Amino acid sequence: MALQNENSAPVADLARFDNEWTKTSTSLDELYSDIPDGTYDAVIEDARVSETTSTGRPVVIWKLRIKDRKR
Repeated sequence: MALQNENSAPVADLARFDNEWTKTSTSLDELYSDIPDGTYDAVIEDARVSETTSTGRPVVIWKLRIKDRKR
């Protein structure tokens, strides 16, 4: 289900994934701290299609650079 933000651009409601996300482990050599929930302006630096290692299902891997946080 798409929600509307203040610019009337559709955004995804990902709340149904919150429980799975909190169970996700992170790497000990993590370079960046957690990014707070919110809406951000970002630039797509890279996007590629791959497969998950456990199931072989397709996945899109995004590399984004945050430009600014919307308030």
